[in-house]
Parts: sequence; structure tokens; C-alpha cells
Amino acid sequence: MSSLFRHDSPLYRLLMRLTDLMILNGCFIVGSLGIITLGASISALYSVTLQWAKQKEVDVIKDFFKSYRSNFKQATLITLILLFFGSMMLFNIFLFGKSGQRFFDIYQWINVILLLLLMLIFLFIYPMIAQFENTISNYFKNSILMIISNPSKTLLIILAIISILFVSLYNQTSFAISLGFFIIIGFATVARWLSIYFSLIFKQYIKE
Repeated sequence: MSSLFRHDSPLYRLLMRLTDLMILNGCFIVGSLGIITLGASISALYSVTLQWAKQKEVDVIKDFFKSYRSNFKQATLITLILLFFGSMMLFNIFLFGKSGQRFFDIYQWINVILLLLLMLIFLFIYPMIAQFENTISNYFKNSILMIISNPSKTLLIILAIISILFVSLYNQTSFAISLGFFIIIGFATVARWLSIYFSLIFKQYIKE
């Protein structure tokens, strides 16, 4: 029995990884309490999970808040930009939808497409902040280029997010279970999973 809890045993490593995920999840929730600080918290979350995807050892709390502080300004400005343009597009979709004129249907669909692109940028841009140093304009430009140049991996990421949302919102019971899961360990677990795909994408752009 004692061999199960040795430092090199699979069970011990599993328990330590679950503990690290719960600690990271707690750091993410605390870092996101300011709402507009969500971007800084997401980038810090990925700064840890992307290192795990590369099989690197991580000091969860130290590395999370180091990334949180260093990327705070850029990530927060990017969050405000995304919120501003996202709000504009939602307003336009609602406004053109109420017009009842075919002419405005075109503008409504343009805004729907732009909003979907903005959501994809939201998925890509914070892991990019965690991985690369760049300007805000280049983060936006490069996230679009990565989305376009990696259609299969982008599709897998989209399907993963849709699957999570479907399971979470399927009914009241699944919502309650999912809520508990995300409060305890869920955000870190999803980021750890998605980091596998992002690390494969980013690997193409990292000079050895």
C-alpha cells in the first residue's frame, strides 16, 4: 500500500497534478474577479498550462502571478478592445434585425460573421500573450493568421468548446454539476486540454 504513495508512483503523480489543477483554477478565479482583468487571468492560466503541455515543471502560484503581472496591461487593453467591438457588433445585429428590410439583412450577417471571428480571436489571443512577446496590433493580426493557417486545429478547438457548452447547458442538473466542476478544477482542466492544440500550433512559429 505504501508504494502507491511513493513520489515516483503513478497515483502520487496523478494526485499532485489534480492538486496543481485545483490550485491553478483557484488562482484563475481570484485573478478574474475584476471582470476586466479576465484577459490577464486567462493569459496567466495558459502560461502555466502551455508549460505543462511541453512537459516542463511549474511552480503554479509563482508562475501564474508572474505572468499575470507582466501581461496585465496588454491583456487588459485587449479585453477592453474585444468588449467594445463585441458590444458594437451585438448592437448592430439587434438593430439590423429589427429593421425588417432585406437591405439591412446583409449588414446583419456581416456583423454575425465579424462577431464569430472576434470570438475566435478571443480563444487564440490570450494563449498567444502567454507564449509570445508582441505589440497589441500584432497579437490581433497574428491570431487571425493562425486561425486561417490552422483550420483543422482551429476546428478541433471550436468543437471542444461547443461540446463543453452543450454538456454544461444541457439541463439544470448538468449545469449544476458543471458549475461545481468549473469552480473546483474546470477552467484549469479545459485550458490544460486546449493547450495541447495551441502548443502544436505555436510550435510552427517558435524558432529553436
